[in-house]
Amino acid sequence: MMLLTGCGGGGTAADNSTGSTTTASNNTTTVESAQVTSTAELVATPEFDFAAARTINIDFDVPEARTVEGMLSLCTKYSPQDDGTFDINYDSCMVQATLVNGAYKSQMELTNDVNSVVGVVWFADTALAPVYKEFTLATTTAASSRPADASNIPTMAWH
Repeated sequence: MMLLTGCGGGGTAADNSTGSTTTASNNTTTVESAQVTSTAELVATPEFDFAAARTINIDFDVPEARTVEGMLSLCTKYSPQDDGTFDINYDSCMVQATLVNGAYKSQMELTNDVNSVVGVVWFADTALAPVYKEFTLATTTAASSRPADASNIPTMAWH
């Protein structure tokens, strides 16, 4: 099996396109024009993180599932419905797990393009309606970088 990836597009080395570089400092951005003819000429600050994903802690204690067996799904592709439920693409679920006395603790990796997930708890007793919770995740550069210290990892909490 061979995997081929690429980015960018259009143009050739003969194009005289003007590229730009961005430098961040004290929450301000300065853009400088530069003649860039190849990716080898691109420059990033030492603080820039090239990571395509980030770690998120999961700390759930779902009250509705403390005395009833529940199954948790965390999914990235969904749309809210007028009745407070969600239409979920279950192929997008990053986590599927059984809750133990309503609790679940773990971590997951999310790509930086994901800025929200929905949690749904289904119950073994089908007479009980599922419960939903939507989580909005930080999308700033600082939040999407990998923290050097595990205590700085963002946490999704459901209590």
